[in-house]
Amino acid sequence: MAQKESKHSQERSEAYQSHLINILSDSNLPIGGFVSSSGLESYLAHSFITTDSERTKELTEFARLNVVNYASLSIPFMNGVFTAIEYSDAEAVVESVMKLDRLYHAMCLNTVTRRSSLAQGAAMVMLYTKSFSSADQTVMDVLKTRVRASKRNLHFPIAYALTSGLLGLSCARSIDLHLFLYIRSILSAAVRLNLIGPYLSQRILFSDIRPMLDDVMANLKNRRLSKSDQIRCGLMIVEKNSSKDDDCAQVDEDDSDDEDVGATTTWPLGDILSARHDLCHVRLFNS
Repeated sequence: MAQKESKHSQERSEAYQSHLINILSDSNLPIGGFVSSSGLESYLAHSFITTDSERTKELTEFARLNVVNYASLSIPFMNGVFTAIEYSDAEAVVESVMKLDRLYHAMCLNTVTRRSSLAQGAAMVMLYTKSFSSADQTVMDVLKTRVRASKRNLHFPIAYALTSGLLGLSCARSIDLHLFLYIRSILSAAVRLNLIGPYLSQRILFSDIRPMLDDVMANLKNRRLSKSDQIRCGLMIVEKNSSKDDDCAQVDEDDSDDEDVGATTTWPLGDILSARHDLCHVRLFNS
């Protein structure tokens, strides 16, 4: 295993991290978030938000279910990326990141979400190379070579964790900011869809979103990929049991996964409706 060092994950000053958060939270950041509604447009088209009197409550519930579903899938991968960044060898970092990305692609359940995630991931990598050119580019140079060879970009949460980690943002802050911006983009889409007004959107952000994020972070921020998932994507190698006829890799019973470990989908309905986005007759967003 490659030796680890702290050049990417070292503790940065509070002023630096606050400055970086201010930059990454800019609504004008060119990563294409404005073209995605995270399934809200399809959710509305299928009449799941109907009454004006309950519109705010229904929208807030949609945001809660959506972000828990997204966080349950993406946080284990983001934690995995931050672990990979600790390797001193850029090739080892990129190899682990690419393995994580392939597994995320397989676990992303619909083509609409995949398409949006890949587009935003490509934009995030480009943002790093063009706007943060003074930062260390060693890992990104290797990554761009691998991406060109595979002809597929990184998914958004993978690229976001890699970019923020290389810039020196802590893992917890990166995840918290990523989820906040994810919810903010949902509310921004709601304004553009004329579900709510801009003042109500800000009121929801101020009153409802922080408790929602605190709950998600308390339950999920330390969640990592299960051992079986790590084996599937090649991040963990186990010895084969030659006594078995099928010669399959075996994992000791004592090493079985805990129930609260691993990437999961918690809201299948949301994924189904998101997958039906392309069937909507009128579309303002691409997902």
